[in-house]
Amino acid sequence: MNKLNLLIAFMLMASMLVKGQSTTAKKPISITKLSVYEKANRLNIEWSADGGNESNYWQVQGSADGKKFSTIAIVLGPDPGKTGEQYAFKGKLDKTNNYYRVVHIDPSGQEQKSDIIQMAEQVSLLSPSSQE
Repeated sequence: MNKLNLLIAFMLMASMLVKGQSTTAKKPISITKLSVYEKANRLNIEWSADGGNESNYWQVQGSADGKKFSTIAIVLGPDPGKTGEQYAFKGKLDKTNNYYRVVHIDPSGQEQKSDIIQMAEQVSLLSPSSQE
């Protein structure tokens, strides 16, 4: 085969490969057990995923109003201290953000956002009558 024929054959095979990849439907992953809490004056966000797709990375996002979010952290992989697809972020507590979500970014750049969760208010374990 001459060089032109090799080049055409290579381009055809590459085109078929790209077509095959673009028609492969990716199912959404399940983002589960999302929790946000304060511990020792630090922000803690934990979540799990079903592992349905490759993860490129995760964005942890915060918002004051639950509508306009900004990325406060990037998480590159699961928590090495836990088994399976369990993720965690621990960082400085920011009193301006009351709402949080995580965003999965797959290798092709597609985003999948979790539900929005509000940080729970801390409640005293003692009733008012027992504090007297």
